[in-house]
Parts: sequence; C-alpha cells; structure tokens
Amino acid sequence: MHSDAEVDVNMQFSDEMKQRRAMVGMSQRKLADLLEEIGVKLDPSAITRLEVGQREPKLREAIAIADILGIDLDELRHNSDAVFRTHLLSMETHMREARAATVAATVALERALEFVARNSADSLLAKNNAASVDELLQREIAWFRNEIAPGMDFVGTARTDDARLKRAVVEAVVSNLFLGADNDSPS
Repeated sequence: MHSDAEVDVNMQFSDEMKQRRAMVGMSQRKLADLLEEIGVKLDPSAITRLEVGQREPKLREAIAIADILGIDLDELRHNSDAVFRTHLLSMETHMREARAATVAATVALERALEFVARNSADSLLAKNNAASVDELLQREIAWFRNEIAPGMDFVGTARTDDARLKRAVVEAVVSNLFLGADNDSPS
C-alpha cells in the first residue's frame, strides 16, 4: 500500500514522462532503445504501463528516463503538496520521539531521586560539595543548559512567525507531560 504522497509523485512522473516524450516526438520504442543503450531494459509495453500509472518506475529507471527526457525529478517533488505532507509527518514523528526522550530523561531523574530517598546522600553531597540533592541536580541541569545544549543542534529562526510556530512545537512536545503530585491531572 502506498501513501497519497507516493501516488501523487508517481502520477506526476507518469504524466510528465508522457508529455515530454510526446513533446519531443519520441516513440515508446525509441525511448526503450535509448534506455537500453544506457543499460536500462524497458520494453514499449512497460513504458506504456509507466505512463498510465499501472507500474511504478524503479529509481534507476526514473533517473534514466528523466535524463533522456529532460525531466527535473526535484521539481516534480517540489510541485506537490505531498512534500508538505511528508514534512508534517516527519515533524510529527520527531515530536513523538522528543516527547519519548523527555519522558525517559524525567524517569531517569525520578529513579535518581528514589535512590537518594532510600539511601543516605551525605557522601554524595560531600563529594560534590552540595548542600542538598536539589542543588546537585540543579547544577547538573545548568551544566547541560550552559555547556552541552549550546554545542548541540539548534533551530535558527529568521521570521517572527517561524519562531512562534517553532515554540509551539516545543510546547506541544512537553504539554501535559507531568502528573501533579497532589492530583491526577496533567500539569
């Protein structure tokens, strides 16, 4: 089963292929012969199936046909709303992954706090010159924020609307992430 984006791009390729071939006055036989000269075996009936959308081209075939007929494969991709849908799907996937990573980080923190609650933290605090576990953890968070995060990937923003939307993505990832200690509703 293929996504709408794949079908859309395949149909665009089929239509463009047929139009370009007709525009240059090339028969399906001639196209098949030219393809064979560069090592791509497609007979005229396979070309017909490609042009009517009954067969999807293999990548090597699509590249060879595009080269012969002067089709810009990148332009096909950019002329489709399939590209936009693909980016939205990618954004959603990464948002899910970011949320999962955030949950994993907070679960690790919770486990550290549970460990400290069950064991004496005196030697840990003395070794790290901290007055409390909270201070020690705040230092770790500050270290990450100041030393690690700046060297990691970041998102540049040129327009105000871009910044607003990017902040909305981050807020969506972390919204309703925590259950409050005194109730069962997310906070």
